Amino acid sequence: MDNKVIAAAQTAFPAGNNITLGAVVHDNECDPHPLVGIPLSMMNRHGLIAGATGTGKTKTLQLIAEQLSNAGVPVFLADVKGDVSGIAAAGETSDRTTQRAKETGYGWHEIGRASCRERV
Repeated sequence: MDNKVIAAAQTAFPAGNNITLGAVVHDNECDPHPLVGIPLSMMNRHGLIAGATGTGKTKTLQLIAEQLSNAGVPVFLADVKGDVSGIAAAGETSDRTTQRAKETGYGWHEIGRASCRERV
């Protein structure tokens, strides 16, 4: 990974009380540190998550909702199609989940029937 790209990301996304969105991807290479985030204080603004089918919109909403809830912020998701209803169900480990967690600096482990995400 290009150190200039990482330095620019660290400047653009300073560490602090953030909602983590993911890692820097540059030239098809994913940095293993989850640097990209939004300050918790900015989460009262309007936002838009858009993209083609299969690009991660639902997973992004789940990630944001989980972190807001963990920070003590009440979360309400209007889910007409039922896409994010699985957030209340126990997660399952898969090879893809394990690989992506490793790429983005998160470790996943199972606790009983639930999966748990933690920053490595």
